[in-house]
Amino acid sequence: MPSSIPLDPSWVIGLNQATSQKLQFGKELIFTFGPYAAIYTKAFHPATNHFEILGSIYLSILYISVLLLVIKSEIRLLPLGICLLFAGFITHLDTLFYSYALLVGIYCWQSVETEDLLRQRGDWISLLVIGFLFSGFGLYPLIKGPLFVLDLPIAISSILFFLWQRRWLYAAIIPFSITTTITFFWLYAGQNLSNLSHYFSSLSLLIDGFAPAMSTLGDTWEIFGYIGISGLIAIYILKSGGLGLRNLYLLLIFGLFLFVAFKAGFVRHDGHALISGESLLLAALLIVAILPMRAGYFLILLTLMVFLKIETDYKPQLTNSVIEKIQRTYHSTWQGAKFRIWQPQKFEEEFKQTLYSLSQSTPLPKLKGTSDIYPFDQSNLLASDNVWNPRPIFQSYHAYTEKLASINKAFLEGSDAPDNIFFRIETIDGRFPSEDDGASWPILLTKYQPTGFAGKYLILKKKTVPLPPLSTTLISRTSQRLNDWVELPNLDQQIWASMNIEQSWIGKIKDLLFKSSPLVISGRLEDGLIKQFRLVAGSAKAPFLLTPLIENSQEFNLLYGDMKSLNGKRIKAISIWVDGSQRDWQKTYELSLITNK
Repeated sequence: MPSSIPLDPSWVIGLNQATSQKLQFGKELIFTFGPYAAIYTKAFHPATNHFEILGSIYLSILYISVLLLVIKSEIRLLPLGICLLFAGFITHLDTLFYSYALLVGIYCWQSVETEDLLRQRGDWISLLVIGFLFSGFGLYPLIKGPLFVLDLPIAISSILFFLWQRRWLYAAIIPFSITTTITFFWLYAGQNLSNLSHYFSSLSLLIDGFAPAMSTLGDTWEIFGYIGISGLIAIYILKSGGLGLRNLYLLLIFGLFLFVAFKAGFVRHDGHALISGESLLLAALLIVAILPMRAGYFLILLTLMVFLKIETDYKPQLTNSVIEKIQRTYHSTWQGAKFRIWQPQKFEEEFKQTLYSLSQSTPLPKLKGTSDIYPFDQSNLLASDNVWNPRPIFQSYHAYTEKLASINKAFLEGSDAPDNIFFRIETIDGRFPSEDDGASWPILLTKYQPTGFAGKYLILKKKTVPLPPLSTTLISRTSQRLNDWVELPNLDQQIWASMNIEQSWIGKIKDLLFKSSPLVISGRLEDGLIKQFRLVAGSAKAPFLLTPLIENSQEFNLLYGDMKSLNGKRIKAISIWVDGSQRDWQKTYELSLITNK
């Protein structure tokens, strides 16, 4: 049910609401999840609940089918062990979703185990099974877009694998199954088929800027342990089958799975690390199951050590946590089934009651026309019964590249911009406050006017006749060195900045394989106080307000006229530096300073 916690629950309900309003993903709404996100989030919404239930049942049938096909009858307890692993340890569903692609790849590898296996009379049955299993690759990216980063390479690898085996029909049925399924589910969600390409191109924009913007640091021993066990799995595969093409295919699909799980868990190195630990254990269990050797016991023992290290880092009371998770998983399933049969209206009533409670705890006035909310907090806006008209990147911290920031800016400039905006300032990871959707601030200052406060939110109303765009004057465009202090002009005006800070080739490779070191900006205020913030190089390329330093909605309100009250927030000098390896970034950057009249 919707939650008052602002960040993640807000995008969860936002995605459900966007699907119910038939907003076009990839154009009208750009996010890492698609119209079937409820299958991942498990969030109830009356308009999308059938997507969640039917999609989950479909994926469950697919998953248990491929699991039973892959696991041979002599290892009967392994499926039960995997079910307990998922029920007791899975915090993020990413491991479950990633592992499906791995299992399908394993099944393809097993299906050509003997030379004449696929030439028997069961050819057509085997062909249909391959098509059925790959149909899941059409739904998964519509749940969470970045899943195609694993699904697509494994699908391509499997096509090439079958072509090498001269199994032409098997190679042909894979793209046919995926495209047919993705088309069906896309249309079933109320999306325009012509917009499907925009969905995937928008995902590439989000993926491209994710690591520099969203990465966080964590325990490096977890990373070393993961890499070490992944290397042992690779050695285990090579030792069992050598360098034959069939064995290299198996090595490739395990390598893809472990690499994607590595990035998913350790780029944003917090609780996401559980994805990596759980994926590592699953990979070890599967490889020992399909390639049994005496060394497998040693591999599983070492994997368990790394797995438990990661798990206990984020779940101190591990035993109790696992028991409670298993009970909760199966108990909630039983309760859900029971209520749906005998009290089918219960969830919708609870949903309405939860929204009502949210509206009472964070009251927002119902305004005429359409509304949006900054920087996130969609749950509060939807609970207020206002008509939601979101900007495409509907959570401001996600507009972390110049392109994404410009998309939101263009939306505000257009005729479809919302009539009202509930505005406050709050960012994540200690970023410079005005960077989040900073390119849109000039539009907010000219096209909207403040009409008061609702709690912590400044209410902005679209003007009948907007002011002309702010006239800008370029103060300077200079080349600066990282770590140097740059003195800013002593002006009684707003100073906006754009910064072209480029990664070195080392940093680009590190971002591709893992993550580079983050940037930090230090600002020295009038009274000598120095404040430090994380700087996102992608969004810093678009002009953002550098000084005065605006850290809350009350200070933002002063930008509409009472600039003198912000004199104490003026930044006199800035310095940009790397929190980590200096070699990840070029030593100099271009700084453009602009003032508005």
